[in-house]
Amino acid sequence: MKALGGVHVYLHSQADLPKNLIDLAYLRTSQINGCAYCIDMHSHDLIAQGVPVSKLLLVSAWHEAGDIFDMRERGVLAWTETVTDVARTGVPDDAYAAALAIFSEKELADLTVAVGVMGAYNRLAISFHVETPLDLAATLGFYRVELSKRGWAEDGGALVEPGRAVIAFTTTDGPALLRLVHQDDRTIAGLSLHKPAAPNASILPRPGQVRLRLGNATDEETVITINEQTIKLAARAGNELTDDPETGRKSPDSPEIDLPPGKYKVALKIASGAAQNREFEVAADETWGLLAGPAGVPLPVHLY
Repeated sequence: MKALGGVHVYLHSQADLPKNLIDLAYLRTSQINGCAYCIDMHSHDLIAQGVPVSKLLLVSAWHEAGDIFDMRERGVLAWTETVTDVARTGVPDDAYAAALAIFSEKELADLTVAVGVMGAYNRLAISFHVETPLDLAATLGFYRVELSKRGWAEDGGALVEPGRAVIAFTTTDGPALLRLVHQDDRTIAGLSLHKPAAPNASILPRPGQVRLRLGNATDEETVITINEQTIKLAARAGNELTDDPETGRKSPDSPEIDLPPGKYKVALKIASGAAQNREFEVAADETWGLLAGPAGVPLPVHLY
């Protein structure tokens, strides 16, 4: 995640393409990959830059939108679609020639990097985002309470409006961001935070492995099953995940399991509710927390 963040910073500070074109590529990539969380984020980024909502509504149909999109915008959208769907298109020579007629080689390289990094972010967001049937207010309330327990301080200027919320936090390891999107009777949550600057050895996974730390933020006993392992958690057991936010040292009552990287099906059941089933994909050398949240919804948190 830190490496992807470095590429993102490069694109918005050293790339030859202007920010609006990079964000347009981010939006179209996210539309093709079906990442609702990223579509919402980049749509609002473009609106903040002055792009009319009426224009954004036509991004996916830009071929039929006449002169609403200028030549360079159309070039961005065409190249983004070709590269994002590379398994089908193979990026034909005529598409490459058409792009080079609009962009310099450096611009086209930067655009291709933007499409690639957004594809990676889409896959991470789709794999790790949280979906809960709770409404936006209830989900936001849960995160505010739980994150404050971890020593996170909410910055001023929180954006809370119908259907979405963006909250910035200050942590002992730097800034963090919570984004919530409510649609189709569900709330999608994305939480990004930095790795501890000086991590305690207990948070580090074994080389090439993934460490999963479990916690229960409910007042009921919870049973979590993952990778054919079943773990029972008493009410509020491990609900802090760490007992030292600065180093990430494990809470004494937060069980851990080590897993090889890959996709896993997780079943979580609180005593009074039905089982909630989710599938997560985790990468090597990362540590994740998995909390039993409101109504027994699994809530992943990236710890390291």
